[in-house]
Amino acid sequence: MERLPDKLRCALHLFYVEGYGIAEVAGILGCTEAAARTRLHRGRKKLAAELARLEAAGSAPASAHSTAADSNDPTDPAMQQTAY
Repeated sequence: MERLPDKLRCALHLFYVEGYGIAEVAGILGCTEAAARTRLHRGRKKLAAELARLEAAGSAPASAHSTAADSNDPTDPAMQQTAY
């Protein structure tokens, strides 16, 4: 992840590691929710590409590959659960 640009890395960290929602990530980063979703999408794509490159070079285990392109994208508003 250290190879990702700061904007993308921060969005991914806040969402996946810290557990913030899209609105919270946007607030912390000072951007719109659409921009936060875009940063997450681009970050996942870049991370998946880097993992694929490392796997092809034999530097990363196949199990380390993320399903970033999965249709169950947690940043997709249709996939987000409503808190009750």
